[in-house]
Amino acid sequence: MNGYSLILDILRRDFQYSKLKDIGTSSIEWDIFLEGAFREGVAGFIFSRLRNDSVKNYFPENVLIRLEEFYLTNLGRNTIIYKELESIFKSLNEEGIICFINRGAYFSKYLYCDLGIRAMADVDMVIFDEDLERFKNVVLNMGYGYFDRYPFFFYKNGCYIDLHLNKPGFWRVDNWPCGFTIKDIEIQRRSLPLENSLSNIRVFDVYDFILGCCQHLQEHSFSKLIWFIDVAKLIESKGSDFEWKVLEERAENFNLKKPFYFVIEYLTKNNLVSLPHYINRKYVALNFIEEKSLSLIVANKRNYVCGWMLFLFLAKGMKDKFNLLRKILFLKKEYIPLSKEPGFSSYLRRFLGIIGYILRMAIVLVMV
Repeated sequence: MNGYSLILDILRRDFQYSKLKDIGTSSIEWDIFLEGAFREGVAGFIFSRLRNDSVKNYFPENVLIRLEEFYLTNLGRNTIIYKELESIFKSLNEEGIICFINRGAYFSKYLYCDLGIRAMADVDMVIFDEDLERFKNVVLNMGYGYFDRYPFFFYKNGCYIDLHLNKPGFWRVDNWPCGFTIKDIEIQRRSLPLENSLSNIRVFDVYDFILGCCQHLQEHSFSKLIWFIDVAKLIESKGSDFEWKVLEERAENFNLKKPFYFVIEYLTKNNLVSLPHYINRKYVALNFIEEKSLSLIVANKRNYVCGWMLFLFLAKGMKDKFNLLRKILFLKKEYIPLSKEPGFSSYLRRFLGIIGYILRMAIVLVMV
């Protein structure tokens, strides 16, 4: 058995661990298994499934040790981060600053209910643009630093805050083709307080969270398996109360029906979630590049897919597509995370880098 195939088997909802006994484990490529588990961000999730099950007896001791080391390291780091977040949340709440906690900062503790399972590279927070200066004052008074020319990324003792204004997605491009924003009154109304004592610290409802995750997956070219697992866990958290009609309608309203469809197709075709019903194939019309991208995603050849290129197709017409590409290529200088002010050479390198990447991916996509 291929080492990467074993990762997917363990994550599948109906995997029978007796299968390992039947096929034997001597032929499994354990180096590939470990490399894939770490790269895809699922090592902690796999360890949590194995540690209390006799199936772990089929795994080499050194493999279990590596998985446990990842789990324990992640547990320690996330425990420290959450301790720091308690102070930040309290201060923001007292200042009356509304802050939405996005993805990992919520999922690790409240969705997986085990701080060792899901790693966090940084903490994603979404605030209203008018609250930026007040937010900065709060975190600076707590000892955080930031780059003068990019005041949206804060750091202190291994805790990193990635701040978004108004949108959980690609907020720096004002004509981004997706309509998911906390400026939406309905999104505000549907959101919930993180805790009863923290009324200004908000989390999205399950359906909005799912669509935000689908957008994030496409923004990052569907690159990590743990982000797909996030969506599966969100779906499972609702159980039989899940309302697919609600999710489909919101996907339409946010112009996220294609990213949503891609993620759901991946989860269902790879048997990572059980769905009584999912989006109808006729619901989404795809062009050649989108069709090819979807087939590669489902086949776990996700490294050939360019999420940026797919977002261009969400823009309604050629004019909107051109303007979106222009805004991405020539991003406002205050939104470019550089330690010094970007000059002509910076924009030229950015332009050539992005265009070159998209062209390479388009060629590879056609040839694969």
